[in-house]
Amino acid sequence: MIFFFSVSLSQKKPIENQKSHRIEKIINSQWTFNYFPNASAGQGYEAPGYNDSDWPAVSIPHTWSTYETTGEVHPFIRNASEADNPYWWLGWGWYRKHFSITKDYSGRKVFIEFEGVQKYCKVWLNGKYIGEHKGGYGSFDFDITEIIKSGEDNVLAIAVNNRQNDEFKIPPMTPSDFNVYGGIYRDVRLVLKDKLFIPMQGSAIHEGGTFVTTPNLSEKEGVVRVQTWVKNDNLQKKSCTLLSSITDATDKIIQVIKSEAVIGPGELFRFDQISKPIKNPHLWSNEDPYLYNVNNQVIDGKTVVDDYKSPLGFRWIRWDFKENFLYVNGKKMVIHGGIRHQEYPWLGDAIP
Repeated sequence: MIFFFSVSLSQKKPIENQKSHRIEKIINSQWTFNYFPNASAGQGYEAPGYNDSDWPAVSIPHTWSTYETTGEVHPFIRNASEADNPYWWLGWGWYRKHFSITKDYSGRKVFIEFEGVQKYCKVWLNGKYIGEHKGGYGSFDFDITEIIKSGEDNVLAIAVNNRQNDEFKIPPMTPSDFNVYGGIYRDVRLVLKDKLFIPMQGSAIHEGGTFVTTPNLSEKEGVVRVQTWVKNDNLQKKSCTLLSSITDATDKIIQVIKSEAVIGPGELFRFDQISKPIKNPHLWSNEDPYLYNVNNQVIDGKTVVDDYKSPLGFRWIRWDFKENFLYVNGKKMVIHGGIRHQEYPWLGDAIP
């Protein structure tokens, strides 16, 4: 049975002022990489004992669709499609990373988070296959708690394929006005959490993170709705408190919403919080992109076990079909058409 209640508080200082158990570490350096043009290549490259000492050292973000790997000044001009030269399209780019976690953190949940891999990848840890991901524009994560070895060397291996016309029909397949660079082209992060935690921001596969909206908004006042997902991976139920602090751009606390719930073992619980009206909110616009923040704290007893930060902009939008104009905060906005893609000479879209 779930017990849940919510109350809004206005105060100058947060109720709890502790560091949470969450630890995040970007692990972009000291990777090795090799490209294998044979589509069937790769057996054994995921093994912890495989000798990758002669593989080139790379840092993430990385793409192989550049001069560094191909030896061509602009490989997309010479090999614009699979039909032109399948060598750089049909193969697999393999990445390997050695890392360790001290035994001090045993008992924590451990996740590996990828912000973007283009465009199909398979992932192994210590030789064990942990999953795949399709699509280059979404972040994703894997729970590696049961596989990682505390106090020992761990080997992360990722095989990446960037076929245009792949068997899964992953978009984009034949983009006409931009290039699709294969590789791990965004940050990779190691995240340690308590067993009572906020999962990574939700996707089509799982719910997580927060969903912040403004159901009632005007120039005079705004109401904020904060939906937060909390997972309990303990073997027993937990009496959980969620504090959601709304802060302005200077980190001044405007309002704190406190909610409590009993979350069963293995349960993913959704908190749904509504703020009191915030008077005279500083509105977001393209000329003044002012942002508030929502800072979540998950509390087990008196201990802050997890925290999460989400941006918040107060603005409302209306499209006038008679005028064919966009109105933001009741004011007409002229939209200038344009197109821009993340690409830079020598780096492709692997932009730090």
